[in-house]
Amino acid sequence: MTVIALIMPLRPTKSNIEKRTLAKFPKVSFQTLVNGKYFSDVTTWYADTFPMRESLMSDNAKFKEAYGIQTTQMIGQVSPQTKEKNKAATPKTTLTKKTNKADKIKNVDEKLDNVFISGNRAYSVYGFNQTAVDKYTDTINRFVDKVPNSKVYDIVVPTSSGIYLSDKTTKELGGSNQKKAINYIYKHLNKKVNKVDAFSEIDNHSKEYLYFRTDHHWTAKGAYYAYGQYMKKAGKTPSKLSDYKHRAFKGFLGTSYAYSNQASALGDTPDTVHTYQPQGTNTIKYTDRLNQPNQTGKIIADASKYDEASKYMAFIAGDEPYEEIHNPKIKDGSSVVVIKESFGNAFVPFLVNNYENVYVVDYRYYDDQLAKLVNEKHIQDVIFLNNISAASTDTLIDNIARITEN
Repeated sequence: MTVIALIMPLRPTKSNIEKRTLAKFPKVSFQTLVNGKYFSDVTTWYADTFPMRESLMSDNAKFKEAYGIQTTQMIGQVSPQTKEKNKAATPKTTLTKKTNKADKIKNVDEKLDNVFISGNRAYSVYGFNQTAVDKYTDTINRFVDKVPNSKVYDIVVPTSSGIYLSDKTTKELGGSNQKKAINYIYKHLNKKVNKVDAFSEIDNHSKEYLYFRTDHHWTAKGAYYAYGQYMKKAGKTPSKLSDYKHRAFKGFLGTSYAYSNQASALGDTPDTVHTYQPQGTNTIKYTDRLNQPNQTGKIIADASKYDEASKYMAFIAGDEPYEEIHNPKIKDGSSVVVIKESFGNAFVPFLVNNYENVYVVDYRYYDDQLAKLVNEKHIQDVIFLNNISAASTDTLIDNIARITEN
């Protein structure tokens, strides 16, 4: 096995499951030889790029289960300090409790770090961060005045735990109520910002397949309900789901599967990525992360041959800094820009049926000034779309501030 593992062509260079580049063979220098770092780095490289590493990790998890480590075991606990911190940070807003849902999950079978599993579905704990949330609302409030000729919308999307977990289980895990957090955000946004209530519509359809079981994202169906609420807020008529060309790509094992050390409870029931291709065009142009402009891709790509961890890449060529879509079937000059993280990828295709020009900015990688783009392109509608965790994460909000405050 050692000899086989040392054969260079067999060694992987990228982990599809973990979505990262694996360790590279270190360069030797006098200093690293003397202090031992070179040999330490060789050890890291050897372990990180072992041939069939991911398959062996998966087999190891199944082997552990065979001798008694079952998925009904709780691995790790939320500390009392974390529980108390989140409890103290719960936003003070009113919440109308729904009582017609009998399918709220009450028990958690397994937990590892911030990923926990109930049945064959994984969740992440959301914790309200008032400092970050206040920064988020302040950033958008300051931006509104920089685009006086545009309408600004904000869509805060719940994650699956906010929809499916009972309040009791959320508290036991040290989490915060997502509906209250969204209410807090919308309450503190400027009156000039149009707030889109995606939570209620998603919650009303919660028995449908709106979130992946093995990944932290929503499905395109979940994004469609948010799109419908946005169109309603904007005074426009949404397209019917049947107006789009539907395709399904089976065998998706996403980020939660990777973060849970490839738990068999998830691996045995992979997700299906459903996509909805808009009318008029399936072409998207973008500037990639190497700052190469005029790249061409598909709004909805054929993900049938993508590896099991990458099928969410079917939407708008993945996470690129800047993208443009022009629908030749619409000639009214209508335009919209979506400022987003990866949750926005499944949302954008639905807009193509309603706008001549759709622009997309991923604030994590975009380096230009957003107000300059909006004003120069005469963009009519500006949509900030974030999942609730992104809207509560300091580093991501700093990225939004970076492109909106210059």
